Amino acid sequence: MITFSKIFSLLIFLSLSTPAMSQQSYIFNDELDVVLFSADWGVLKNLRNEGDLRNKKRPVDHFLYPNRIWGAKQDKFISVIKKNKGVTEVEKLEKKGIRVVYNSNTKAQSVARMINFLSNAAPKYGYTYDGWETYIVRK
Repeated sequence: MITFSKIFSLLIFLSLSTPAMSQQSYIFNDELDVVLFSADWGVLKNLRNEGDLRNKKRPVDHFLYPNRIWGAKQDKFISVIKKNKGVTEVEKLEKKGIRVVYNSNTKAQSVARMINFLSNAAPKYGYTYDGWETYIVRK
């Protein structure tokens, strides 16, 4: 069984063993934050392993879905999202989903900043943060 302490210990180990990541600091409010971060860590690690140039800005897509379709305040949430610096596009998806395109590099701190904003704001409008994706930028 995977426990909070095992995940947290793994994240500490990985952050200490990876020079580029050890300079970042993260605050985990609860176990869910650790699980979300560990999934994002995997995406960041895959990008790095594929030779991604982390400093290069590009569109980074973030996805949010409603907890319940009839309780989601999509338009209000979208207006809040659009006020965030770096957001270049917000798209309404099927069943009240939202895709947010954020112009960012793939440094852990940059990605974490948007994830933190969206995942903390989402519950206020009846949403859950689902994850993010982008493409690899090479030389």
